[in-house]
Amino acid sequence: MQLKYAQCKQMMEISDKDIDAYREQRKQIDKSMMDVDASGDSLEKRFIEIQSAIEAAKAKQK
Repeated sequence: MQLKYAQCKQMMEISDKDIDAYREQRKQIDKSMMDVDASGDSLEKRFIEIQSAIEAAKAKQK
């Protein structure tokens, strides 16, 4: 398996340093995507709360 890994790196002309840099960059992308998801969840929750308040106000007017 290590031989295949070394052959792949050689074919792609990349080093272990390149792979480590990619992994670190990928971690940062994944982390920022989780942050976006978390803020999106809170925005969705807030939207539902506002929508419920509007519906309650409409019901009181009737």
